[in-house]
Amino acid sequence: MTSHRHDDTADVVALRQQLAMASEFRVPVPDTGVGGYAEVVVKRQLDGRGERWAVTDGAFSGLRAWVEGEGWRYISDVGRAVAYRHTRDEALAMAHQVAEIEAACYQAEVAANRPEVDEP
Repeated sequence: MTSHRHDDTADVVALRQQLAMASEFRVPVPDTGVGGYAEVVVKRQLDGRGERWAVTDGAFSGLRAWVEGEGWRYISDVGRAVAYRHTRDEALAMAHQVAEIEAACYQAEVAANRPEVDEP
């Protein structure tokens, strides 16, 4: 029994070390049955204040961050201090909420652009 507990402790230590190396997490936008794949990307920034995280759209250029109460904003417009203001846990929780919002918005957009079918 003691050996098993030691193995669990070693596993937890190893997982924490691996987690500390992560620089981003990808949260899939739920598939609402209207097609396509999308994700919200949580990115880490290390600076003199320590480790901070942002909820982003993952773009290669023109990167946007989710700003609470405002939605997607270009990081170049709001600044890195506004974008990278969360702990890892806060950013991951927010990313899941944003993914749900994005799924609902996409589903509404698709529904609004569907051609109406005339009933016979």
